[in-house]
Amino acid sequence: MPFVFAGLYVIVGRFFYDKQLRAKTIYGITSNRIIIKSGVIKKTVNVLNIKTLPNLTISEKADGSGNIKLAVNNNPFSGFTVYGWPGIKEVPELRLIPDVRSVFNLILKQQNNNIT
Repeated sequence: MPFVFAGLYVIVGRFFYDKQLRAKTIYGITSNRIIIKSGVIKKTVNVLNIKTLPNLTISEKADGSGNIKLAVNNNPFSGFTVYGWPGIKEVPELRLIPDVRSVFNLILKQQNNNIT
């Protein structure tokens, strides 16, 4: 029976979990920090200092939406996992941002303001 439930999760359940996780994720950007609050069952708050972000990577779609990775991804399985896959440590990322270029520029502006 556990294998049946695991199989159902891999085939269908992970998409429903992913949808719930995205619906419950909130992003905030202040002058000094980026805050990511997420979680379906267990709530987590990830606070990142804008000055110490090691790397920013933007991926933009034709409609202007996209993602911003806030760190270097060293996970060799990152292309094969789904957002929220149990046991895989996720790279902090702002996902499905409608006007991703303006958010990216806002973060860069905050980083430059904090340097001086």
